[in-house]
Amino acid sequence: MVILAIDQGTTGIRSILFDQDGQIVDSRYMEYTQYYPKPGWVEHDPLNYREGIPARTGLELITAMNRIQVQMETITLPILVMHCSSDKMTNPSGSQELFDAVSSEDKTLKLYNGLIHNDPEKQQVFMILLI
Repeated sequence: MVILAIDQGTTGIRSILFDQDGQIVDSRYMEYTQYYPKPGWVEHDPLNYREGIPARTGLELITAMNRIQVQMETITLPILVMHCSSDKMTNPSGSQELFDAVSSEDKTLKLYNGLIHNDPEKQQVFMILLI
């Protein structure tokens, strides 16, 4: 059993994953982009989801990641792995690990240097999916 704690703050979000003994397995923090359209005003990007997620959603994400991790070598279908090199929400090394482990002969790893999670340049990233 693992526990995912999510702290939804005003300026950022922190998540901490605890194991069954209460030890921290991993933690992440991401600061929100804030805009100041007028003096004394602050806004967040409406395209970034900032609401809390149900604990069940967190559990299912962790379960899916664990399932994929133990079965990566069995993947033989074509695969495209895309990641931003400066992503602070998810570590690009996980994408590299997936790419290295899959058995598919038709696989591509595309790292977008200098970009971050949900970057303003995301249209550049989305365009590769249309090609």
